[in-house]
Amino acid sequence: KTVTVQYRHGKWECSITQEVECKTAKQVLETITGFDINSKQTVVGSNGFVADNPKFLKQSKEKLNQLQRQLARRTKGSNRWQKTKQRINKLHG
Repeated sequence: KTVTVQYRHGKWECSITQEVECKTAKQVLETITGFDINSKQTVVGSNGFVADNPKFLKQSKEKLNQLQRQLARRTKGSNRWQKTKQRINKLHG
């Protein structure tokens, strides 16, 4: 139905939506599983499924701190300030 193309954090992203007709009949579920959101794990299921929290911000915190210090020392609006700002945005992305 629709396509959305965006350039974010130095990468191209594309979101595609479509409509599909289902020819098979819907099936009745035999079991029901509940999921909880936790701080240590992203998702915990009642069937024993556990997905760990990746914590990307903690892993890249040192690099982020260094870049933010560099940005603070640059003259606002200069070429190097803009390049450093782009590097910070890319790291956040």
